[in-house]
Order: sequence, then C-alpha cells, then structure tokens
Amino acid sequence: MLIFTSILLFINLSNQLSPLPDQRGICITPVIKQSTDQLNWDQIRLENRDYRLNEMLRVRPVVQVGDTKTFWSWDLSVMPPQWIQVPATCRAVGDSSYIFVADNCWNVHMDQVDVDTVIAHFEDHTLNNPDWGIVQLDVQHFGDIPDEIDNDRHVYIFYSALGSYQGTAFDGYFSAYNQMTEAQAQAVGAHSNEVEMFYMTCYPLNPSAPQRLSVLAHELEHMIHWNMDEDEDIWVDEGCAEMAMWLYGLPDPISGFPSQPDNDLTQWDQQWADYIQTYLFMMYLHDQYGGSDMVKTLVAESLNGIQGVEQALQTMGYSENFKQIFSNWTVANFINDTLYDQGQYGYYNLVLPSFNSILHSNYPVDVSGAKVNSWGTDYIHFINGRELSFIFDGADNTEFSMPVIMFTAGLDSVMVVSLDSVNYAQLFLPGFGSEFDHAVLAVSRTLSSGDSLYDYFADALPVGVAEQPPLYRTSSFHYYVNENSTTLKVLWLNPVPGNLQCRIVDVSGRILINELFNIRTSGTYHIELNIEDLTAGKYFLVLNLNKSISTESFSVVR
Repeated sequence: MLIFTSILLFINLSNQLSPLPDQRGICITPVIKQSTDQLNWDQIRLENRDYRLNEMLRVRPVVQVGDTKTFWSWDLSVMPPQWIQVPATCRAVGDSSYIFVADNCWNVHMDQVDVDTVIAHFEDHTLNNPDWGIVQLDVQHFGDIPDEIDNDRHVYIFYSALGSYQGTAFDGYFSAYNQMTEAQAQAVGAHSNEVEMFYMTCYPLNPSAPQRLSVLAHELEHMIHWNMDEDEDIWVDEGCAEMAMWLYGLPDPISGFPSQPDNDLTQWDQQWADYIQTYLFMMYLHDQYGGSDMVKTLVAESLNGIQGVEQALQTMGYSENFKQIFSNWTVANFINDTLYDQGQYGYYNLVLPSFNSILHSNYPVDVSGAKVNSWGTDYIHFINGRELSFIFDGADNTEFSMPVIMFTAGLDSVMVVSLDSVNYAQLFLPGFGSEFDHAVLAVSRTLSSGDSLYDYFADALPVGVAEQPPLYRTSSFHYYVNENSTTLKVLWLNPVPGNLQCRIVDVSGRILINELFNIRTSGTYHIELNIEDLTAGKYFLVLNLNKSISTESFSVVR
C-alpha cells in the first residue's frame, strides 16, 4: 500500500509541475525504492542461500530468440497501479542481455528494427564511445551488475506499454522485488520474476528514440547502485543515474532547477528540478573530486546521503566536508568559471544556462521573512549603485552559507562571508559600482533542520553621486584621525536616538572593527574608535543608525 500511495501522490504532484522535455517520461524507480529500502536484504539473502545453490546446480535452458515468458509487471494506466502478468517473447540475445517485448505490443508499438537498435546501443556502442555499449560504460563507472538469484549474468530488459496516467508518461523502472523469490515478494504484497531485470516503455513513448536509449543507461545504473548499496538515498542514486545518461552521450536538458535553485538537493519530491539538481551535483563531484573514481567510490560506499558523500571524499583523500563543497557548488552554478582561483567554481564538462536570482537595483532594500530551503539557494543580486552595504540576519537555530560573487564583463571574484553564532553578518563592498558592477549573495541553508527564515538590508550610493550624503538631512557628523593614527574620532551633531553601529572596513570588505553605541538623547555625540592595530592604508568608516547607512573613507599613516 505504501508503494501505491507514493505513486498516486507523485502523479498528483507531477500534474502541477512544468512539462517534461520532449520524449521524456518519468522514472518511477524512486517510488519503488521507498518501499524496498525498508526491507532487510541481509535476511532475504540468508533465506535465499538454498534457492541460489539449487539454481547453481540446476541445468538452466539457454534463453534463445523466440522463447516465451510471462512477466509480473505494473499497469500504470490506473491508480493505484495493478500487478498484472504480461506474456512476452525474446526478440534478441546479447552477451549481457535478453530483450523481451510484450506480445500485445509486437509489430504494434515495437518491431525488430527497434529491438536491433536497442541491443546495439546496450551491448556494443553509445553516442560517446564507439567501442563500449551501455553495459560496459555503466559497469566501468558505477560498479557490478547483480546476479542475486537466478545464476545468470544476463539482464532482462522487458518492453511493454507502460502507458500514462492523466498525461504523465513513464520511461521505465528498476524493481528490487525481482531480486527476491516470488514467495518473499508475495509476503510483502509484491511479485518477483526472480531475474535481474528492468522495465522499459514502448508506448506511448518511442522505444528506440535517442532519449529512450539514453534512459537504458539510467535504469541500469539503478540496478548497479542497488547491488552496491541497496538503501542509498534516492537523491544520490538518481544523480548517478542522470550521470549515466551523460556518459551515454545524451543527458537530460538542464532545465527546471535553474529556475528554482531554492530546491532542496537532499529532498526527493519527484520534480523535474530534482533530477537536474542531483545530476549537476554529481557532475560537480565528478569534475572537481576525482572523476569516475569518485563516483564509483560513492556508489560502493555503504553510508548514505551526505554521510556517504563525506566518507567517499575521505576515501579518495580529500579533506573538504559536504558543507564546503555544497557552498562552492552554489557559486559554480551561478558563474561556472573554472579559470578563477583554483577552478572550484565551475564544471569542466557542462555548459549551464543562467540561474534565477532575486534582483535589486533600487536602494535601500529592506526584506523581512525571506525563506530558503535546506540545501537550496537564493541568489540575491545587486546592480546599479556603488559602495554597497549589506546586513544579513538568519534564523538562529540552523546554519547558513553566504559566499559573495562579484563580477563585471565576465571577470569573477568570490568572497566567503563568515556569519556569527546567531547567523548575523555585516558586509561592505566599497568596490561595488567601480571595480565590479554586480554583487550576488548565494544564500544557502546548510543544515537539514531549523527555520528557513532570514532578513536582509542593503544600501548603496546612487550612480554618479560624487560625495557621500549625510546620514540624515537634519544631522551631520565630522570625523578625523588623530596625529599618531591611534584613534578615529567622530563628532555627531543632533543624531536621532537609536542603535548606532560603527564599523571600520578594509578595501577588500573585511570588517576589522565593529562596535555598537546606544544613542538615547539628541545633542552632540562623541565617539572614539581605537585604530592603533590598523596597518597603513585606506579604510572605510561605516555608520549604521537604525538601518540608515553612511560611508566615508580615511587613511592611516604609519
């Protein structure tokens, strides 16, 4: 019942989502996996020892073209889906596979030309490799194909009319129920064909269309991943399956996720954005941390999800943790620049479309109650202005990451902002509007728990304004550095009561001095800041009174 409920929920969700790319349907492996992950596979294998021994001793007939077999399958044209038995005939035999086609689809939805195309790509060649088929590519990059129960190294690929439901078509799926005996499957409300197999559609989608051939690599990866780590988190498994399509030579188009980067990487909701987000993350791991060796290590790692990624990194000899990699990845998605710094902010094998951002061009900006999902990203984008000041205040019971991307005319730079223990930070970018035209804050929540809320405030000088305007039209202040450059003195005339924050910032935007004063009454107000530890150079005095910000420069001479 859990399987059926999950599928029905997914179908209802999918009808609210953007259309799938042309000739693409839904892989329902994740829905089945939600149930099979709960099974005790060690116990199942223990129970199957005698069965497997008998299979090894039994002389099995060689499967040949023309052989018939009846398969348990799902009728996905109704919800909840129904278990049905479908007669089929073997239409091709390869070194690693048997191709079966449902009898009621033969020469109706699939013919011998389709079958020959399928087996050639599965066994012999792919778009990326004229010498390796999908089998060799997937085994090389992900791991071994299971032979759990039938003592036959061939994979059954069963084509039938998987159909569609309310306009949602299905590509195919791998069912781990086939990795147990029929008696064991019936005990948990399912059925088994007792062979290694996955299911593919021949209607309403074209079985030999280029996209469908690429999906063969996707579904085979699911089978391999189950063999290496049967309870892996769905988002990791799907990301690897999407990478398999890239290895084949026809990956899914990078759409959906760039328009909703706030999507949670680790939460699988069966949205198209989930497929592309997990694909991009796995490609980033591949490109930045050891290529196919990293991916194969991750697939074989028994720990799951974030813990599995971190353990795979350690196994490969890397010191970075998941949060660090995720933060760099959010920058890579926005700028995709492998020429900057050490190349960590880009992909070596992908060209990305633009990612959506929250654009601000008028100041001041005061936003309360913004939200960002765990392991998702809001790109807060500032243009039109100069000398940008920014305040960030996130929920106290979670963790945030906030690298700042600065660029103009394709020249990128990145600065990592340190938030305090209550997720508060102040930032001053004196080069905004002169050294760079765009500033983008990649705000992410790097914890799976806690509140999603954050506030931010930003101010900048208008373009073309030569002098800094006074903080308030009815107030003015003067400041000077004493003779020995040990004290910065500020004289404020008639300030409005409130909390006055005084910061001294260097030219790179680092906050060196940060003090808070409470102004209780109007009148002349004196402030002295100790600057004796500052080295010689140019600095900025940033005064923030009740979220109104004024900035002035000064020099220290030693």
